[in-house]
Parts: sequence; C-alpha cells; structure tokens
Amino acid sequence: MSGFLAVLRQEARRLFLSPGLLFAAFFFVLLDSFVFYLTAAGADATAEFEPLALAALFTALILLPLPAAQSLASERAEGTLETLLTAPIGPGRVLLAKFAGLWLFALAYLSHGLAYAFWLSRNGNLDWNATVAAFSLLALFAAFALSLGLAFSAPASSPAAAAAGSAALLILLAAAGGLDPYSGTGAAVFHRLGFIPHAKRWISGELDSGGLSYFLVGTILFLFLAWLALTAEREGGEAAAPARPGLFRSGRAWTLAAALAAAVLAVNLGWLSARPFPEFSGGRSGPLAILFGGWRLDVSDDGRHTPPAPLAGLLDSLQGPLTATCLLPEAAESGGVALADGLRRLLERCRARNPLLRIAWIDPETRPGAAESFLQGREAPGGGDASGWLVLDYLGRRRILPAAGLAVPPDWRERAAGGKKWVFDGENQLARAISDLIDPRVPNLFFSYGHNELSLSPGVRRDLSASRLAAALARDGLRIRQCAVSAGQPIPPECDLLAVASPGIPFQPAEAEEIRRYLENGGRLLLLAPAAGEQYRAAGDALADLAHSLGGSYRDDLVEDPLNNDDGQARIPLGTGAGIKSEASPEEREAGFSFPLARSLRDNPGSGENGWTSERLIHSFTTSEAADFAGGRRAGPFTLVYRAWKKTGAGEARAAVVASGRLGSDSYLARGANEALLLGLARWLAGRDELPAEPPAARTDRRLGPGIRPAGLWLAAAAPPLFWLGLGFAAWRRGRR
Repeated sequence: MSGFLAVLRQEARRLFLSPGLLFAAFFFVLLDSFVFYLTAAGADATAEFEPLALAALFTALILLPLPAAQSLASERAEGTLETLLTAPIGPGRVLLAKFAGLWLFALAYLSHGLAYAFWLSRNGNLDWNATVAAFSLLALFAAFALSLGLAFSAPASSPAAAAAGSAALLILLAAAGGLDPYSGTGAAVFHRLGFIPHAKRWISGELDSGGLSYFLVGTILFLFLAWLALTAEREGGEAAAPARPGLFRSGRAWTLAAALAAAVLAVNLGWLSARPFPEFSGGRSGPLAILFGGWRLDVSDDGRHTPPAPLAGLLDSLQGPLTATCLLPEAAESGGVALADGLRRLLERCRARNPLLRIAWIDPETRPGAAESFLQGREAPGGGDASGWLVLDYLGRRRILPAAGLAVPPDWRERAAGGKKWVFDGENQLARAISDLIDPRVPNLFFSYGHNELSLSPGVRRDLSASRLAAALARDGLRIRQCAVSAGQPIPPECDLLAVASPGIPFQPAEAEEIRRYLENGGRLLLLAPAAGEQYRAAGDALADLAHSLGGSYRDDLVEDPLNNDDGQARIPLGTGAGIKSEASPEEREAGFSFPLARSLRDNPGSGENGWTSERLIHSFTTSEAADFAGGRRAGPFTLVYRAWKKTGAGEARAAVVASGRLGSDSYLARGANEALLLGLARWLAGRDELPAEPPAARTDRRLGPGIRPAGLWLAAAAPPLFWLGLGFAAWRRGRR
C-alpha cells in the first residue's frame, strides 16, 4: 500500500506542480466561464446547469488526454518507467496509482462548475438533482477519457504521439455520437459508438444503465489494455526486437487493434443495457440484466423525462411494433416551441419505456427524396405536403398528427400572470393517437348532402368547401363518408357520427325528424349552424327547432366584439367538448377560435326537452354585440358552442351545435384554433374521450431573478479561472527557485 501511495503522491505532484498543465487548465476554465457569463447574462437567462456541463465536457475532452497520454510515455522517455515496473508493487498498482492521481486532478479541474451552480441556485430555481447527475457524469467521463489516454500512453514511444492519438479517438467518439441515428443504418451504427447521447441524458437528469455501462466498461477496458502493455514490457516481451520510433514500440501494434475491437464491444454493451428487448423479462429489463438490470431513473425535480401515466400505460399495452415516422424539419417550431427537439426527446423516452416503438426521422428539407419515397403508395398527409407530420403505423392502422398541434398556447390565467410562452403538449397528443390505434374500431363519420352544405371537394370556393376539415378528421382516425338526409330515408345504420355542415337550404320538418329519430337511437350529431346572411333565415328552419329541443337555439343575427376580436379571431373560454379535462370549467380553459359573422346561440338553461342535458362550452365576451337584420342590437355574452347528451335505450345520444358553419370552411379552419375545436367535438361525439387529457406537464420556472447584481455575476465568472491562473504562477515561481 505504501508503494501505491508513493506513486500516487508522485503523480499528484507532477500534475499539480506543472505550470504548463495549470496554465492550460486556466485557459479551458476561462472558456467555461465565458459560456457561463453568456448564458447567465442573456435576457431570457435561466438557472439551467445543462449547457455549462456540456461546455465542461468538451473542454475536458481536449484537456484531459494531455496529462494522461504523457503519464507513462514521459516515464519511458525519461528512463524511469523500467524502474517503476520492476518495483515490488507491480505494474497493476503502478497503473492504478497513476490513474488515481490523474482522476484527482480531473475532479479538481471539474470542480469549478460548483461556483456556477451555487450562483445559479442563489439567483434562480436550480434543479440540484439534475446538477448532481451532471457532475457524476463529468466524473465518469473523466475516468473514461483518462483510461483511454493511459491505454495509448502505455505502449507509446512518444508522449506527443500518444496525446494526439487519444485526443483523436475521443473526438471521433464525440463526432460519432452527434450523428443523426435516424438518417440511415450506417449513421445509427456510428451513433451507438459515441458518448454524446449517454452524456446528454445524464446531464439532463435521466440516468440509465446504458450510460453507466458505457463509461464504466470503457474505463475498465482501457485500463486493462494499458495493464497488458505494461505487463508485457515488464516481462521483456520486446527484448529480442530493437525499439522503433513512432506511436507504438515494436510488438505493440496488436494493442491498438484489440483496443478498437474491445471498444466496439463495450459501447454495444452499454447500448444494449439501455435498450430492453421484449424477450427478456417481459420487455422490462435489458438482456444484460445480470450486469446492470437495464434500469432507468428520472431524477429531475419536475419529472420531465417520465411519460405521463396514460401514455406510459398505453406503451405497456402495445402488442406489436409501433412505427413513428417524423416528417419534420429540424428548424420547425410553433409558438416559439422547438418541435423537432421536443418530439425527438418524447419519442426517445417512449422507446426507452418500450422498444416496440420504432422511430424513423425524415427531414423533408435535407432529404426530399426520402420523404417522397415514404409517401409513395401511401395516403399523403396534408394534401401531399410532406413537411410537418408525425405518422404512426400500428398493426396495419395509421394515425397522422400535424406537428404544429404538438404545441399549445398559454391559457388566460398564465397570460394574465405575464406568461406568454407556449408549451409542448406532445405527450397528450401521442397518447390520444396511440389509444385510437390500439382500438381497432374506425368510427364512420357521414357528412350530409342535399341541402347545399359545405362541399368536401377541394376544388370548390374556399368559403364553401370543408375539404380541409374532412382531411383533418380522417387524420384523426375517422372514416369519412356521405349520405343524403331526406324524409322517409333512414340515416345509414353504420353511421357513428352525422355532420351537418352549414346547409344553405333549410331542412324540412320531416327531414329534421329523421335526424331526431337517429338521435333517439343513440346517434351522434355535429351541427354547424348555417352561416348568417340575407339568403338564409332561421325562421322556418326545422334544424333550429331541433337545436332548441337540445337546450339552445341559434338566431339570425351577427356577433361582433369590437374590444376583443382581432381580425375575426378571439380568445374565448373552452370547455370539455374540445377534449379538455372534464373537471375544467369553461372559465378555467381557453383557446383561440375564429367566429366570422357567427350566429349567436341563446344561453341554454342547462337542460333541454325530453331528457336532454346540455352544457354551454364557449361564449362570447361581455363586450360582444349582436346586430339583427331588423336593425336592433343586443349585448352579449352569447353562447357560441354547446353540447347535449341523453341516455337512450340504444346507448347515449350526443350532439354538439356550433354557432357558425363558416369556421369549418377551408377559409377559416386554420385561423385561431378552429381545427382543434372541431376535432375535439368530433372526438367527444364519437366516444373517443375515455383517455383523460392531462394538462401539459408543469415545468418549474427557472428564469433568473430580476435583482441580479452584475458584480456577483462577474465574480462568479472570474473566480474559477483566476484561481487556476494563480496556481499556474505559483508553480512557475516554485520551478524557478
């Protein structure tokens, strides 16, 4: 033990009293401090340690191979290595003592991040759990990089060549991990060889056996290779061959080949242990459970790496492969939310939960040929536009989600409190889509025709066509069909949902009676009331009487909101009918909708005729005014959307009435959140609202406080590099004595 401590003490003195190494540490700490200052002094600065940990990782990648590669090679150049190897402690202890000294120096170098972490915690809400995970990763990476440097240094003749070789291999491993694993098979293979994916997960607070096995197995492997080289040299393996200049001495070329082969093995061990397979323990633990158990921990304080309970349950219930194909550019965003990054993180978390989820990523901007190839022979989303979609395929069934819908705006409470940022809501959207895919039923939605309703043909004038609405409903998992509603002709029995989209010709009482009979048999009705205008009067329209029996009626007037309506769009409360959590009242949720010249619906009293129960979902602001054609004006608020339901012998009948069919037309569907409203109503009507929609995961506000003192920021940024600069000058002055 005394020999081990003697070598350790000698190695520590060599490192901490080397002016060149200390000045190099000062330079790299100065770079880290510069990154810290830029991130902390920005207008939108947050108390996030992740970017600082990544910066420290890359500076350590360049700095640490230098002393490690020189450790044994310099001993050989000075002629002291042979003495060490023949000492009684043996090459193994020599190697471990060298490694321990190097690791102590690396930990001392990485400790400068503590100054940044404490400053962030004093001026913001720092996630200390993720920060501790980041420091543990940096310690693991330091051990990995140092062992790699020793593996190059043990057989090397030149310290410079050993440093160059180890640094080059580390840079290659970093570059390999930065490749897009979804751009091809070759990129996926090289991606698994890199340490960047493992490091980024740990730094963000997502610990898994893959990262641990990668760095631990790699460290042990490289130390073992260095021990083999030292043992061979001690036993005189090269006595019969003259020494050759260059990277390796004679008879050591096999070490490099063995290192590369074993590195591939170690990396794949780490990858497999983080990627559980179904044939092992029911898909919950990896094939290397004997070593690491295939575990995964989310230590972030807000659980940002854990899928919500509904989504996790759906992933566990998969009976076959689920392929998620992302047709999304890397720069895509909605409301300031980076969609590609959020979606990539979400899918990776889901795949870690269940490897039956397979991910394919096609950037239509950089790989247009691949996007076109994917769409060949398939129903192209968005009318052939390949950009901005998430396509899910499961057991022959398909769901297509618009990527822009994965981000939701702040509700009125958040906006009133000054919050203006949108939130990534991909967890809920993905959960609903998987729920629909698991359910083999495909509801039939019939659009009525024969009364000059909105056409389903895209070639018709945009304000008279509902082709975009039909396409959106089809992407949402409904089978779109058409049927005529006429007296004496029953609505088809396979009709799960009937949509009447803004008829231009009034319905006759006998025709409305067919719809009423359909509802009494447990039918579902989506009524987009006729658009207001001189050519259409509510008087004599049997649909108005039907709407009245459900709990409300529409009027032949226009709704204006001079104070709150901006170019036909308004922010209005949204209730349960659009798929929002059931306990949220209309005053607790809000979304944007466009009601151009909308009819007003009377405020329903909460119940209709013949056992119908109704609920107002959306109403206008109190500043709204209604102008009828007789010249009179009435003050709001006015009901704009309501829903009604009733228990029947054939099941529960449901109906939803929207004040204006115009918002379902191609001209207005994409304005505000009209599409979200109609899709939500269709989901409720079709009985596909069993999956509770959770609000977007609450994220801790990590913005730095407004009272930051510039002097404190400068001190936190300048103290670490000045400390290393002082150590360097002290070592330099000591060496001159």
